[in-house]
Amino acid sequence: MKHLLFCLLFLGLFFCQKVEGQQYFEGYIHYTYEYFTLEGEDISNQKQEFLPKEQHYYIKEGNYVAFDHDGELMQLYNQGGNAYYYQRGEILYKMDAGSWLQGEEKYTEGKEKLKVLKYRCKSVEKEGSVTFYSKKVRVDPASFESHTFGNWARYLDFTNGALALKIVNTHGDYYQVITASKVVPMKLDDEKFDLDKILGAK
Repeated sequence: MKHLLFCLLFLGLFFCQKVEGQQYFEGYIHYTYEYFTLEGEDISNQKQEFLPKEQHYYIKEGNYVAFDHDGELMQLYNQGGNAYYYQRGEILYKMDAGSWLQGEEKYTEGKEKLKVLKYRCKSVEKEGSVTFYSKKVRVDPASFESHTFGNWARYLDFTNGALALKIVNTHGDYYQVITASKVVPMKLDDEKFDLDKILGAK
């Protein structure tokens, strides 16, 4: 009897650990932006006059929101209604996140691996871009399965929900490097993703 109870206790602890290990990320990621010529010259100062310097990104279940270095809204996604918002100057745009694909992009497993902060990352490639991700920072892909805009659902399906910790994008005569400088798990209130609250805070 004692042996049976011990086995049941062991199995219970084992499965609790497995469930805990599969918890999805909720919290804040801070990204920095750098810009380089194709020859490797740092042109961040010039590009950051009109392109992002950093991104403050919050994500919870089927919602995310991001702000730039001036606290301006960059993007907001609400799973309820599958609505995507972005702001350019004083104009706020809204679109159906399931209404448009940015081309039929094909993702392939990359050969490059590196470490970002404490996370060992694999890479995924598509034309003009390499993204590094860690399975330790992941969301539930099912929460974003209707978010086809930007091929977000397809990317999450390929990485099993792992979020980008570094991205290298090539744009014509320069390339952009976006790197996570902070990854902070935290509980977030639903108000964080409420458009009226966001706009009212300005």
